[in-house]
Amino acid sequence: MPLRKLALAYVSAAMSFAAFAQDNNCTSPQKCSLIGFSANLTNFTKPLSIGNSFKNGNSSAGFSIMYWRGINRNLDFTFRYNGLFTNYSKNPSPSNSSDYGNELESDVHGRLLADNKFVQPFVTTGLGLAVYGGKWGVFVPLGGGIQFNFEEITYLFLHMSYRATLTSSKLDNSLFYSLGIAESISKSRYPRPKIQ
Repeated sequence: MPLRKLALAYVSAAMSFAAFAQDNNCTSPQKCSLIGFSANLTNFTKPLSIGNSFKNGNSSAGFSIMYWRGINRNLDFTFRYNGLFTNYSKNPSPSNSSDYGNELESDVHGRLLADNKFVQPFVTTGLGLAVYGGKWGVFVPLGGGIQFNFEEITYLFLHMSYRATLTSSKLDNSLFYSLGIAESISKSRYPRPKIQ
């Protein structure tokens, strides 16, 4: 039960941050509010082996609905819901079997340069909550990716993270891959630097 209270507090805090950060008129040089979707693969079998992830049956497909917002010129915040089509469970039993997993994840992404570059790498860390087979687990994503910026209206994200579990009795470590696209939902009033 404490994990359910933690989940409620986590969702409340993330949604409050997103609501506070949300505006219809983006007036600063950081990334404006974005809403996006991604296709994902998650590997629980051998998460330290990238090559293993692409062998038949080792990864499960899923999707994300995500919200992005710049914190400052070099940091972004994301909140995402991840759905995973899998029967994974740490300790499976007939009473808690399921073919679908749910995750909530909030991350901070750091870049060396401002957001106005066409191609830019980023690093990621955050906190996630997962429910598989009726069991709640907590994980820390550690990874990075590359963003492609199309006129600060459309962004393409390639992302990979190692998700270290904080509740090893309920959730295994995993490797997460994501290809996503996001669109700006803000009107920019700031004279944006040209994409380079």
